[in-house]
Amino acid sequence: MYQKQTVIKGKTITSAFLMASMVTFGYGVKNGIITDELISHYEARARGGIGMIIAEAACVAEDGRLSEYQTGIWNEDQMEGHRMLVSAAHKFKVPILSQLHHAGIRTVSGRPASPSAFHGTLRGREYTADEMSEDEILLREQQFIEAAVRARAAGYDGVELHCAHSYFLNAFLSPTVNHRTDRFGGNIEGRMRVVLDIMEGIRHSCGENFLISVRLGFDEPDLESSAFMAGTFEKAGMDFLHVSTGFGSTGFMDERTMENPPDEFPFNIRIWGAMQMKQRVSCPVIAVGGIRQVQQGMFLLEQECADFVALGRALLCDPEWVIKIKQGREIVSCRNCRKCLWSTDYHKCPGWREYHG
Repeated sequence: MYQKQTVIKGKTITSAFLMASMVTFGYGVKNGIITDELISHYEARARGGIGMIIAEAACVAEDGRLSEYQTGIWNEDQMEGHRMLVSAAHKFKVPILSQLHHAGIRTVSGRPASPSAFHGTLRGREYTADEMSEDEILLREQQFIEAAVRARAAGYDGVELHCAHSYFLNAFLSPTVNHRTDRFGGNIEGRMRVVLDIMEGIRHSCGENFLISVRLGFDEPDLESSAFMAGTFEKAGMDFLHVSTGFGSTGFMDERTMENPPDEFPFNIRIWGAMQMKQRVSCPVIAVGGIRQVQQGMFLLEQECADFVALGRALLCDPEWVIKIKQGREIVSCRNCRKCLWSTDYHKCPGWREYHG
């Protein structure tokens, strides 16, 4: 089941297990430029049999970063690193998407960007942001489109729009944050306008065969609203729906503090959300969140809870996770540390240490 071959717009995905986008801050990235060490990180996962890579969030603007160490895709100086990263994946015939990102309210490199005035706590930190002008919104839309054009020129098979986890695009989708009364707010159609504008621009500039994935919360603010958004994005050309959590639940990304799923569902609520969304859209759905054991991933695929399963920490600990299934070799398991040590120094990760002996 996990080895099923899927062809989407001429791109062949040879496994139902994908590499989830995971920002890593331990590889010496400066000015958004990808390093050789980071390229080797992705190459190891491509060699390990993964079906597709969704590369870590690349910021579309210098003043919209989540961290000073975040990769960027806002200027030409950064393109050689992206070309080398794509080449490393394609060497093993693994498609790769660039996840396009702007931190929005949570930016550390410029003025926080929000559709409406905001003051509140996100993931344990307090943030304040002023309402954006329409000209500022149009500028950000263009930055996303231009970033996609750069991604295509670098050889990426497509892009993923990060519309979850309280970042820029998520804030426009969220009625909790977006209180605008112009064309970029109001009802649900208005709140989707920025994402739809960007999708239209990417399709026009990058062509029909360029893949577009959308990472979307299933709870924006509820399942039915999110399903309506997903259906609209699908009609606009979305090729994958990558299900996660929206603005309201971003403070509870840790499975141990996250809201429980209903009806004793054996996985966390993000996986439950993916299963629900799969019943409401026709395009392939990617489930992500806490899948660290082979039997967990197999169960989700066999029960058709999702079309693809994205692996996160599991691949950080063992880049050969997928190929070891085929070979019958023992997999190094993620210990599910309360704070993932990869965020600052991967050498401290107990799984990494075990894998490297």
